[in-house]
Amino acid sequence: MNMSSSLIGASGIFENPYAITGIVLAALIVASRTRNNAQETRTKDSVHKSFGDIAGCDEAIEDLDDIVRYLKNPHHYNKLGAVTPKGALLSGPPGTGKTLLARAVATEAGVPFIACAGSDFVQEFVGVGAKRVRELFAKAREHDKAIIFIDEVDAVARKRGGHGGDGTGTPGGSMEHDNTLIALLAEIDGFHRNNIVVLAATNRPEILDPALLRPGRLDRKIVVGLPDKKGRESLLRVHTRGKPVAKNIDYADLSSRTGGMSGADIARVVNEAALLAARNEAKEITADHLDKAVEYVVLGRPRTSAVTTDRDRHIVAWHEAGHALAAALLPDADVPVLVSIVPRGQAGGVTWMEHPADELMSVKQAEARLVVALAGRAAEEIHLNGEFTQGASADLKMATDMASLMVNRYGMSLRGLAVRETTVFYGNDEGTQAALENIIATAYQNAVNLLRNNTVGLERLVKKLLEKGTLRGGEITEAIGKHAVRPKLMRAGKQKPVEDTDTAKPQQVVERQVIKYIPRKSLVREAVSLMRALVRSRAREKA
Repeated sequence: MNMSSSLIGASGIFENPYAITGIVLAALIVASRTRNNAQETRTKDSVHKSFGDIAGCDEAIEDLDDIVRYLKNPHHYNKLGAVTPKGALLSGPPGTGKTLLARAVATEAGVPFIACAGSDFVQEFVGVGAKRVRELFAKAREHDKAIIFIDEVDAVARKRGGHGGDGTGTPGGSMEHDNTLIALLAEIDGFHRNNIVVLAATNRPEILDPALLRPGRLDRKIVVGLPDKKGRESLLRVHTRGKPVAKNIDYADLSSRTGGMSGADIARVVNEAALLAARNEAKEITADHLDKAVEYVVLGRPRTSAVTTDRDRHIVAWHEAGHALAAALLPDADVPVLVSIVPRGQAGGVTWMEHPADELMSVKQAEARLVVALAGRAAEEIHLNGEFTQGASADLKMATDMASLMVNRYGMSLRGLAVRETTVFYGNDEGTQAALENIIATAYQNAVNLLRNNTVGLERLVKKLLEKGTLRGGEITEAIGKHAVRPKLMRAGKQKPVEDTDTAKPQQVVERQVIKYIPRKSLVREAVSLMRALVRSRAREKA
């Protein structure tokens, strides 16, 4: 009875014209969702991006130049028995120019550029991802030579897990993801008769499936990192090319203040400078426009309309002056570029340091950074006679992170050279936690000593900040004055330098020492041994 009625209902669907129309519309929706989003770009019809338009990644360009030469003259390579890479993986932080490099390869070689995103292959319909992969490579085979570029390839090529492809190695992943990845691997293997090269880009190469990176597939791993000072200077020249720029711009000095920026960040700096020049109705982009654009990109737009009380403004001035004075006087600290009490974003003030040119950090440099980070809190306590505010919370977090790295990763503490896995509490045992407290307490005491020995310069710097709101470069050192005192920093876990210790009182000697940490386990062992000795002595007395 139920079976016959269900059959009658199913057959009745096809007799209803509205039902048939609904089915057709649903099929069209599914088909529209499953179309291939790959975009083909002919180099002659597109905006040319050659290697000359890219700077700051010379090594990556050299690696990709082999692919360009092969696509231009494959017979020369075949005669010598050389096998060019079938593909290359471009990895690096966002904004470093991975997509531009891929486009430049197609432009230099004069071949079509077929681009898509890894997310285009990830769909909820079974078999759609693998179908799109086959369609993409079939489109590339229509040409004798071509470049296939897959951006964010980690979306489709994550490591296959226990029961699926979630990239974590745990059960519960998607079998559809595995099928799509297998189709991608099979298509790359089928390119032995075509002069087609696959380029892929990702920000997270560590999560990619190893099968994709084996020889014969994405053979060449090309790291596109952040540019160094010379690369940033070249990028500034590239992005200002063709724009009305003043002749007196010092690109070398400007590049020293753009440390840590990617190529996209520098392009934004130049564009912000052009917007500022247009807003001011200037005829050309000046050095002042570029300086303000760098500050805007790094620090954010100043909130000139923010209303602050005189008390908060004075506290912020003392806080930022503490940072700036410590950075200016410590030889191993980063050079202060700008100090401001004008609110920017969520911060009431900011002290901006020049990005260090050295990639390696010594113990003295790490300790100097800790002192600079804690000098704002120390200046607050000096100004408020022992009181302080929550304004140093971000500084304390940064100091704790740095101290944790020194203890657990860098071997820069008395805990030894062993590397320890950190936890949310920045230490995995009481001795490690005590070492962190010791390093931070020593750095804070160094900051207090530095500021108290330079109260005149500190007060002059605060006064200038309250007058002008923002000080740059030489204005900071000029406000501090020439008679600054640079005391020697104490080292965590070691005794502070003391003069005439023979004549000093015992209490004074104790005050001049750094508090050393003693693990609680050692104290327990000592207590247990003392108790055992006491029990044995009493037993002997009774005997």
